[in-house]
Amino acid sequence: MTARDASVQRSFIKWVGGKNKSIKNMLPMFPRHYDRYFEPFMGSCVVHLNEQHSPAFLSDVERPLVETVQAVQGRCDDVCTELELLDNTEQDYYKTRVQFNERELFTPKEAAMFIYLNKCGYNGLYRVNSSGKFNGPYGKRTGQPHRDYPILRNCSALLAGAVINHSGYATAISNCSKGDFIYLDPPYYKVSEGSYTSYNKDQFTHREHELLKEFCSYFSKKGVLFAMSNSDCEPVRQLFKDFRIREVNTTRSVSSGANRGAHVELFICNY
Repeated sequence: MTARDASVQRSFIKWVGGKNKSIKNMLPMFPRHYDRYFEPFMGSCVVHLNEQHSPAFLSDVERPLVETVQAVQGRCDDVCTELELLDNTEQDYYKTRVQFNERELFTPKEAAMFIYLNKCGYNGLYRVNSSGKFNGPYGKRTGQPHRDYPILRNCSALLAGAVINHSGYATAISNCSKGDFIYLDPPYYKVSEGSYTSYNKDQFTHREHELLKEFCSYFSKKGVLFAMSNSDCEPVRQLFKDFRIREVNTTRSVSSGANRGAHVELFICNY
């Protein structure tokens, strides 16, 4: 099943590189028929929330993100209860940030903290330091943007049938077989100093993009379908020149503050 003709379903979190602005242009370029859906760089999950294929296997290397999505999927009411206890003030924000970074377990309380920091922090950035501690500053937003309960409950329902795991992309797609479809949304190729790639302490380098290309070639030979979003730049065009490359118009609304607004991204696929 798919939901390609429906209005765009927002995610309950912001995420750099999220596809809210391009999803309507992208989904018509997805294959019409395939078996299993894999999304190993799930981010905000907005692609799956709108594609709604089943069965779906979502994953990401960022553990707090994954555990938050799992909590919303399975314990949404508990997450909403915890969100009600958090207030959008600068003092509360930095207090909550300290508590989040000192966590020992990950329960609906920690998931609520993650959503709160994401929605009340600066520009929706998820940023960590070299020790893996979240260090995004306060966003000075008005109201209580983290208490978006209808969106949370809609997302929980739409995620209900998905398998969600914490893993690197290589592990996540290792058992893909002929007829499956992989949508890849890696950290984009860094084209300028203003490009944001610091989701975590590990960088997605040129070599990582080369390895990703090797995976794409390997699975193409197995009959696995794939599509990828990436920067429109010459290194990416050269790396993936053996595949079909199309341009997608979109808008950056969550970024580090540089290069926001309308721009073109690449949609690369093997079908």
